[in-house]
Amino acid sequence: MNGKKQENNREKHLHLARDLAREKLKAMESADICKRTGSTLRQNEAGATSISTEYLGKPLRIAVPDMTLSYDDEEWKERGGPVSLREEIYILHYLISAQGTPPSGNAVLFRDMDGGMAYDGIFRARSVDRFVRAFRDREDLLTETGSFFGGVPGEMGNVSVRLRVLPYAELVFVLWKGDDEIPSSGNIFFDGSISGILPTEDCVVMTETVVNRFIRVLCRNAG
Repeated sequence: MNGKKQENNREKHLHLARDLAREKLKAMESADICKRTGSTLRQNEAGATSISTEYLGKPLRIAVPDMTLSYDDEEWKERGGPVSLREEIYILHYLISAQGTPPSGNAVLFRDMDGGMAYDGIFRARSVDRFVRAFRDREDLLTETGSFFGGVPGEMGNVSVRLRVLPYAELVFVLWKGDDEIPSSGNIFFDGSISGILPTEDCVVMTETVVNRFIRVLCRNAG
């Protein structure tokens, strides 16, 4: 019973966070949102306006003025499932927070980000450790999996993928192959511009949900 109550409270908290983000966006100029976030303002044949942005290489639409999110359901079935409430929240936070700074190409560790040390244990448990376990002994599948989400091969480690999660938010997934004496290892890096893109807490959730999608696609393709 307590577990069910906790789950209900968590769900209420997430809905509240989404509603608050929508209200903040409603008070902002849509053209300015697009300029800061690498998004586009569009109008359909019926005259409805929306903000179009890319998430993991696929378009999302945020309706103006109510700021509700929509996308092609069939596309996301193949990409690990529908966009979750947790994902929607940090996408909205991105539209609120991003300051128009494109990726710099410089990789930084999570613990070196503002406030990163306080969340580093959580970040590693929810994202890095699960990512490494999933791709251990099948490191070569990282490039294939990453490309499914618009990622491109990187230059770090033995195998790496540079992934544009949102137009100005970039992650780098890196693996070092092990041998008979040393197990495989890995890490997830952020682009150095991330401090002007998303709050640190959202970076934790963003990375975790992307790892979730990687694992689902990996398991499906690897049988």
